[in-house]
Amino acid sequence: MRTTKACETDVFASNYSVFAMGVLASAALLLILTRFYEVDGASGTKWAEVSGRLQSVGIGDSGVWGVTANSAIFFRRGTQYHLDTAGPSWVQVPGQLSQLSVGHGVLWGVNVLFFIFVRRGITTLTPEGTHWERISGSLKQISVNTHTNEVWGVNSNNVIYRRQGITSTNYVGTSWQQLDGSLTSVSAGHAGVWGTNSANAIYYRVGTGNGIGTAGDSWVQVPGSLVRISVGIGIIWGINGGGLIFIRLGITVSNPTGVGWNRIPGQLAHISVNPTTNHVWGVNSGGVIYRRHGVVSPIHGHPVTGNLPHLGTNWRNIPLTAIHVDVGAAGVWVIGSNGNIYVRSYTQGPADVDGVSWLLVGGRLIQLSVGKGVVWGVNSGFNTFIRIGITRDAPTGTGWTNAGRQLQQISVNSETNEVWGVSPSNEIFRRTGIVSTCGHSNLFGTGWERVEGQLKVVSTGGAGVWGVSPTNAIFYRLDTNNYGQLGSGTSWVHVPGSLAWISSGDGYVWGVAPDFTIFVRIGITACVTYAHRNGVGIPRSLCSIQCEPSKGHVDGGTQTQCMY
Repeated sequence: MRTTKACETDVFASNYSVFAMGVLASAALLLILTRFYEVDGASGTKWAEVSGRLQSVGIGDSGVWGVTANSAIFFRRGTQYHLDTAGPSWVQVPGQLSQLSVGHGVLWGVNVLFFIFVRRGITTLTPEGTHWERISGSLKQISVNTHTNEVWGVNSNNVIYRRQGITSTNYVGTSWQQLDGSLTSVSAGHAGVWGTNSANAIYYRVGTGNGIGTAGDSWVQVPGSLVRISVGIGIIWGINGGGLIFIRLGITVSNPTGVGWNRIPGQLAHISVNPTTNHVWGVNSGGVIYRRHGVVSPIHGHPVTGNLPHLGTNWRNIPLTAIHVDVGAAGVWVIGSNGNIYVRSYTQGPADVDGVSWLLVGGRLIQLSVGKGVVWGVNSGFNTFIRIGITRDAPTGTGWTNAGRQLQQISVNSETNEVWGVSPSNEIFRRTGIVSTCGHSNLFGTGWERVEGQLKVVSTGGAGVWGVSPTNAIFYRLDTNNYGQLGSGTSWVHVPGSLAWISSGDGYVWGVAPDFTIFVRIGITACVTYAHRNGVGIPRSLCSIQCEPSKGHVDGGTQTQCMY
């Protein structure tokens, strides 16, 4: 497949947003920036048949679900949070629905009488859920954005509704909001809210793109004719009246309606794309079930092995004034210019979206680092704290606990949760006793281990442990990458260059020079652990930069007064 520019009409690549955050000092205003880029493979390579027969199918973080022609409901085992697999088998779920849509920890559906239901109790232990709850209202078709759990629907008179009051802890909301326009079907995803009307005309809701979860402003018609539509990240899938399949690409923040439709081989009667991973399932007119192979998910994507497209193409502003920002599996966290701590809602897990809003977290810190279900930080007195209990349902966690070590800077590996830090006198420490595996977890650890050497900044990630000395020299810790070499390592090796801040990602390392120029070191693999390749300059001045270790997402913090 080939990548083309968004201005071309023949597009075979998808633009999607990946969190690469920074904070830029501009007069008195500090801006948060997000890095985004293009990737091939959003449309996949081929269709693969899946056992069973369905009338329609739905895919989301809570797995693959479907309904038969007689309204029986089925869940595909093994697909919850594992959408890159077909799963082993179907299991019937009690109840009857004519159409459904899958969210995160929740399922919405409607029956032949247009009654609305929501499936409760969906967890990793009970992926099929525990019971149905009737929701007031009447809809013939419904759509859930699995990233935000926002819900849109249309009734039998083609009137459009949006569910109000949905939050990260209230999946069912409080009431229905009627919106202008008339649609026969609607779909909500990261690329916004799209729909088709009774004449098969296609519409996009202005102001709903990039997964921001709002009611939008107005409808704008998009060229083409479809009877079914489904919204992903940077891509729209649709089916016309003859069952032909189309995708729309070139969708960006500046061009939310994309640039053109492209035909995908095959014929389907129903299609569903997961709004957070772009995995696609469909059903043809005979009830045969298919899933799309070869889709490059914005979450899983290609491994980063030094290819320049993974560095992104531009920076985008995220509103907030801040002095420090970090991104990890527990989301995007910032320290505001007023010293308050905030977390970006709906960024927990793979941080490939801008999120929706900032949530205030208690406490005050001068620097923090985000792991998996945990955040570590230091305050102005160099006291070290850990915050646990962080989930998508509880994005702010449960409270701060003192970790008993004076540090001026700290770093968490978002894949393994290992912790490194440096003291006010530039001594290096590593947290011992941390366990973060299935069935065993000790996020707090047991003690601190002194590691030889002196650094003012240390960073742990998939590319290993890296650091910057008080003289801005760069060092890599041998035998510390994520390829089975976790631990305190063996020795420090000097890497050419001069940086004031450094951040270790997966397959590459980002850094900021003393003059605020951004650099990235590429070509890092399990065999070439500190890459004998020249760094690549990135246009934008930041005073600190962080990279989520397990995904390579980049963020940085610029302060009016940078502390090194």
